[in-house]
Amino acid sequence: MVYLVLARLPDAMGLAIFRTVCYAFSNVGEREMLGPAVTGTINALKAASAANARRVVVVSSMVAVEINPKDWPKDKIKDENCWSDKEFCRNEENWYFVAKISSEEAALEYAKQTRLDVVTVNPAVVFGPLLQPTLNTSCQFLVYFLKGGSDRMRDKLWHIVDVRDTANALLLVYETPQASDRHICAPHFISARDLLELLKTMYPDDYPFISNNFLSTSDVKGHKL
Repeated sequence: MVYLVLARLPDAMGLAIFRTVCYAFSNVGEREMLGPAVTGTINALKAASAANARRVVVVSSMVAVEINPKDWPKDKIKDENCWSDKEFCRNEENWYFVAKISSEEAALEYAKQTRLDVVTVNPAVVFGPLLQPTLNTSCQFLVYFLKGGSDRMRDKLWHIVDVRDTANALLLVYETPQASDRHICAPHFISARDLLELLKTMYPDDYPFISNNFLSTSDVKGHKL
């Protein structure tokens, strides 16, 4: 599922179009995930072209940046020039990752073909206040620390960003004329084990947190941006 947000800004700024993320359902197949993601992106961009939008901001994801990138030195900090290996994600049958990579690629290619001004933002795991009464995928990540799950979580570095900072980033890249191409939005990182300990310290008597045994060991040094 995708959301298209249209905002009529002051005349000097024109029409803003923010095309936001698709749901990260793990039980959705390739066709069900890729179709809405890529087709939805192109349809939104066509609508923007028809409306003579000044700029379109497409919300991508860090999963389009950091997943097993090809020909990227392991000791080199990942930046906006880094792309996840789509075929690796396809072989892993992680269709959400494939969808985010494919839809961002499609958006930037559409911009080249039509000269529509398209900027993408790549947020990390987004935490913060919810507008809806149900949990989103990012918040379910926190629920794992309370209830655990069928699989052990890797003790890797997780890049995180507050939802309010993400919203500010979208406005910033829209309002800044010099902004172009991709923009990583991942200001903080923490290992799963350190996050668990932090939550226990913040809420020592409020929640029944999982034990450290639920976390598998991982080389956290290899995952920094």
